Amino acid sequence: MRSLILTLSLLFFLLSSLAADAQQYLYLKRKGDFPAYRWQQGDLLELKVRNGDEEFWLSGDFVRADSNRIVFGTKIIRKEDIVALRLDNGLMPFFGKAAMAGATIFPAIIIFNAIINNETPLIRPLTVYLSLGFLAGGYALNRFGIRRFYFKDGWYLEHIDFNQD
Repeated sequence: MRSLILTLSLLFFLLSSLAADAQQYLYLKRKGDFPAYRWQQGDLLELKVRNGDEEFWLSGDFVRADSNRIVFGTKIIRKEDIVALRLDNGLMPFFGKAAMAGATIFPAIIIFNAIINNETPLIRPLTVYLSLGFLAGGYALNRFGIRRFYFKDGWYLEHIDFNQD
């Protein structure tokens, strides 16, 4: 019985070590500081990339990296072409988008209700102020809920591969 437990424990340990085989990480760092963020394979990355004079945002899952390139999704990006990186700050962008959607739906419901009930002022000033408040608050939550790290400010990406010899 004891040898069966030992055999099963060894088998479980070997199977759990197989899942940890592909260990590549990407760290966002600034010189002299601790890493600010870490991605492992399969995590979502949002990068601002330079292509000549044009800059645009790309997003995809982190697949792998080496000293010169990052592969995320189906795209291969050189590290020197990366301008910035952005991260969502929890649920703040979600609530910001929800508030902005509510700012457009709320007056539509009020106007639709006033048309059905034959009310003369279709929309009141309080409704406009409330909608503008939701719109401004939602925009602020969405804007401040996304953190941007610009590489010109000293941030850089460091690749660590535990599979290398």
